[in-house]
Amino acid sequence: MLPVAHVIHHLSMIIFFGNIISTYTWKRHAERSQNPTVICHALTGSLLMDKAITIPASVVVTLSGVLLIILKGVSILSHLWLQLSIALWLVSAISAVRFLVPSLSQLQKIAEAQRTQDSLDSSYYYHSKRWDVLSLLLIISPMVILILMIVKPS
Repeated sequence: MLPVAHVIHHLSMIIFFGNIISTYTWKRHAERSQNPTVICHALTGSLLMDKAITIPASVVVTLSGVLLIILKGVSILSHLWLQLSIALWLVSAISAVRFLVPSLSQLQKIAEAQRTQDSLDSSYYYHSKRWDVLSLLLIISPMVILILMIVKPS
């Protein structure tokens, strides 16, 4: 059971990580076009991918991580790397649910409302910059967790 739980945990983390990087990349790529229709299409696709892939993968990462802790009989309090990883994961999850996904949805609605225009107004780009900064922070967080999982500093 333990090897299967490890494989599931690592694969779901790879899928999760790949999708959050893809969302960031496609959003930025679409915005370079400065075409509201292209931007709206990319954001709609990103929101669909969040529902179909990112959210389920994050749930599997969480559940498989808890399962691994239980199966290994690990004391969370005795491993700093595990405490830091769990804290980063929780902060990232709360930030994503509370701010990142609603912000992406808001950007999509703005782009949808303005897609027949030649360009998007400044309110879109204001919210877009905020989303970019938070998104980058939430991309860095799983990177740090991955490093902590590999190095396991005491």
